[in-house]
Amino acid sequence: MRFFCFETNVHFPTDLNLLKDSVRKVLSIGGKLASSLKITGWREVKSQQKKFHSLYNKLSKMRHSNSKKEERKEKRRLEIEEIIKDYLSVARAHLLKARTLQNSLDEECPKLQLNMDYTDLFIKQISRRVLNGETISPDEKVYSIFEPHTEWICKGKAGIVRNWREGMCS
Repeated sequence: MRFFCFETNVHFPTDLNLLKDSVRKVLSIGGKLASSLKITGWREVKSQQKKFHSLYNKLSKMRHSNSKKEERKEKRRLEIEEIIKDYLSVARAHLLKARTLQNSLDEECPKLQLNMDYTDLFIKQISRRVLNGETISPDEKVYSIFEPHTEWICKGKAGIVRNWREGMCS
């Protein structure tokens, strides 16, 4: 059996920016569907996308404290956690709105359903990672919603070859 590896052109994946992308697609597809079917409540899609993106930007600029004082580190960690909670609650609200739209349709929209599934997955992963302190295993991760076949082959220093079957560097 032969295996081939093809390079895909994706930005560095984090669960936070993948959630941003999936919510953006949910809003975009939902807005187009609602517009074509004359369903109300979806006319401010661009504004909602911008607000969600600005929340992501605020979150992505936050950095953990480098202070030697533990109380400062803990204060900063709690600030970041609160912003992530806000980010997740807005994502959940958009997901709920999309599910309501999907339920009102006569037939299912596969693109909307796929992006809703991604949104739900990333919300759960971020909650597990940030709020529960879990480590997400690589086989559970999605690296691109636009090219879902993408796998992370080598991560680390240049010159180290990763054995993709074992997941070990050699």
